[in-house]
Amino acid sequence: MTPPVADAVLTGLLAAAVYLVAAPRILYGPDAFTFFQMAQQGDAVHWMHVLYLPILRAAMRVTEPLGIEPFRVLAGASAVATGLGLALLHRAAARLGATRRQALALVLLVPTTPAVAFFAVLLEVQGVFFGAVAIAWFAVAAFVRSPRAGQVALIGLATGLAALVHASGHLLPVVAATFGLASIDRRALGIARLVAFGAIGAAAHAALPAAAQLAGFDVLGSTSNSAGFVAGSTRGAGGLTHFAAILRNEWLLSFAPLCVAVYAAIRVRSLRVLLAAIHIPFAVYLFVAWALLGYTFGVHGIEHGAYFLPLAFPLAWLTVRSVPLAVVLVLAALGAASSWAHVHHEAGERVALYEPAAVVEAIGSDAGLLVVQDAKEGELLALDAPRLALIPFDVIVGGSPRSFEEIVAQLALQIDDLHRQRRPVAFAASVYERLLAIDDALPRWLAEHYVVEQRRVRAFRCWAVLPKAR
Repeated sequence: MTPPVADAVLTGLLAAAVYLVAAPRILYGPDAFTFFQMAQQGDAVHWMHVLYLPILRAAMRVTEPLGIEPFRVLAGASAVATGLGLALLHRAAARLGATRRQALALVLLVPTTPAVAFFAVLLEVQGVFFGAVAIAWFAVAAFVRSPRAGQVALIGLATGLAALVHASGHLLPVVAATFGLASIDRRALGIARLVAFGAIGAAAHAALPAAAQLAGFDVLGSTSNSAGFVAGSTRGAGGLTHFAAILRNEWLLSFAPLCVAVYAAIRVRSLRVLLAAIHIPFAVYLFVAWALLGYTFGVHGIEHGAYFLPLAFPLAWLTVRSVPLAVVLVLAALGAASSWAHVHHEAGERVALYEPAAVVEAIGSDAGLLVVQDAKEGELLALDAPRLALIPFDVIVGGSPRSFEEIVAQLALQIDDLHRQRRPVAFAASVYERLLAIDDALPRWLAEHYVVEQRRVRAFRCWAVLPKAR
């Protein structure tokens, strides 16, 4: 029986609802902290993931009349996008010739894959990216069913859209081409036609980013930043030192049990070419994961399979084609348990370091700016006082080496701009007193150019930076 559309709609809605209910009230790492702050403050575009902030801002505008807490809206974007993605993956499976049972089995395995579930319940770009990836898989399935130039163009447009959501989308053509070519009769098409398809796909992939660039989005800058980030990370990745740990964390644990169960496909003759071919994009993503995470291993080197997310669909597709339903149910149960463990471990026990009311009173406004030590120090405060701008000190210093003059010049611009807006500025005691103890150059500079005043309200202490009287 052909899988009905109603199955896709219901499974997508059910998955989104489960993810929304299961979402913990946390900001996962520095990126989530940054995204939350930028979305709250109305920043238009992130320096690397061009469309993510506009999507978050749109979600906030749509839900504003409902009075929902901003964090729930922003984190909910991941759940909704993942639910939409699952509905599209169901339809992709239907286009590939799946039976109703196989299509349902697929949308049972994918959402219980730890990497998919993890990002579906968090405020993170990968949750929304998953929905964009699913659009690409839907287009790939259409191509496999009817290999034509128009279908190739749709694949390119979809991968280009995904690249605007998350920069790693520029790798999607590798996955799409591998899956598509391994699933069709290549000899019937001929070399010339396949080359033409490649050119069409490449042009279509570039079309939406080019249009976004013309519309005012700095896509070229984003792409350059992403490439530079990967290149710089590769140089500092430290050889194969952490390769085994990254393979374990990002693949074996984040995609268990699918990453093992998929090899059941070797028993099915018609699936062997596709199974072998999928190792090509796997190798590409593994290299990227090693390049990006190897140099920060032990700091924030676990990303829960973020860079392998596009492979969830082919893993599930090969698995449902090669194992019985009873095995699928066991795999889904194991995946769900592992997903819960991933989220529960990340959520942990978070203790509020500061009382929001005390912070606002000490600074003098709920719309001021507070410099904190790092994202972890400001996480719960950001959730409880969303109008307060929080900047981790390492963001001020910057990721690349800069001179003291460059740092203070940028800092002066930020402080003066906030003062012109009558928004107070303060450094948390954890930052300011650490600077005094290690290197007092910045505190001395602040004291020379501003009035620096120590304040305390209950357990919260800070150093307010006030304009000098003219």
